[in-house]
Amino acid sequence: GTSFTIPKTATTGDWMIAVNPKTVSSYWGDYYNIGDSIYFKVDNYRKPEYFLDAQSSQIDVVRGDNVSVDLSGAYYSGQPLSNVNVDYKIYSDGESYYDSEYYYPDNGNHYYRAWNSQVVDSGTVTLNAKGKAKVTLPTNKNDSLGKSQFFFFEFTYTDPTGNPSLTGVNVLVHAGQYTLYQDEQAPYGGKTN
Repeated sequence: GTSFTIPKTATTGDWMIAVNPKTVSSYWGDYYNIGDSIYFKVDNYRKPEYFLDAQSSQIDVVRGDNVSVDLSGAYYSGQPLSNVNVDYKIYSDGESYYDSEYYYPDNGNHYYRAWNSQVVDSGTVTLNAKGKAKVTLPTNKNDSLGKSQFFFFEFTYTDPTGNPSLTGVNVLVHAGQYTLYQDEQAPYGGKTN
């Protein structure tokens, strides 16, 4: 692996690293072929003084069920992050269902949202004086298209200086009480827990 150190004098903003750039000649003229590249953002980093945590015992539900999430916020010093508004978004993704071992909450991956997920609901919740809130979120805000989906419940608090903290919970939402599957080997199915 090759590494690249961003100079301390670099400006903040959007950056791109291109590997094997070259000029390509064609019938229509010369053009610049980037090859492989990656885009990223350079920003001044300031460690947040606080964190959020979201937990749910409901990681496997049937569409239409509500999911209860225990949300808490605290400063790293141990004091509660009290009386602040936390924004939430609910994302849905039916395509990542087939990569369920990657997104499924039981594999130690506390929260990871798929790139192609769609926002199906959003709102705000206020943490109490102890830095806690219980949020009940719906699972029937979008068209299921007759298939099971992952829902990604994402919570964000941004302090007055613009420094954000984010946490979330992944939940598998089955399309119905019974589920049928088919893979390369054979069809199979079962009753949803």
